[in-house]
Amino acid sequence: QHSIALTPSTHPGMSTGLNNLGNSLRTPFERLGNVIDLDEAITSQQRAVSRTPDGHPKIPYRLHDLAVSLQTRFRRLGNIGDLDEAIASERHAIFLTPEGHPDMPTLLNLLGVSLLERFERLGIVADLDEAIASGKHAIDLTPDNHPDMPIQLNNLGASLQARFERLGNEVNLHEAIDSKQRAIALTPDSHPDLLTRLNNLSNSFQKR
Repeated sequence: QHSIALTPSTHPGMSTGLNNLGNSLRTPFERLGNVIDLDEAITSQQRAVSRTPDGHPKIPYRLHDLAVSLQTRFRRLGNIGDLDEAIASERHAIFLTPEGHPDMPTLLNLLGVSLLERFERLGIVADLDEAIASGKHAIDLTPDNHPDMPIQLNNLGASLQARFERLGNEVNLHEAIDSKQRAIALTPDSHPDLLTRLNNLSNSFQKR
């Protein structure tokens, strides 16, 4: 905060300082839950994005950081406007990221999760279809031995099951089970998320 106060608004390093401040402010929110910290984080990250041109190599990262903070505030306060802005930011980040970039699966995965959450709130099937397409694209770009692969498979399984529950297409449920089984197969027995993933798979079998 002191660094930004001492930096002229036209300084080329201002956007970097604002984004770093936003990430730093989100950390105490995650630890202590003070929404004021999260509000300040989002304001800083929005300012950072507004000062970063689309051609800048850091703009996809800044858009992603902003999307994470907005999604976090949506989960805390339930304001659909935050989720809409998170989705728009993530889409923009994906648009500006070249295919084959190592961060592309992370961007696609977050977009898929955000779209699923908006479907759960508003019931728009197009959001669910885009969530599934984003999830499948992320998986196609991720090697099996990557530590994020089980997360992506589990998230895709959730979207596929939601589509089955909404439209009754059994193919979606079979695909959901396959994704969740792959996620569990790639999750070590000592992993803290294994129990949740097993429970999710059990729920899918029960649905079938």
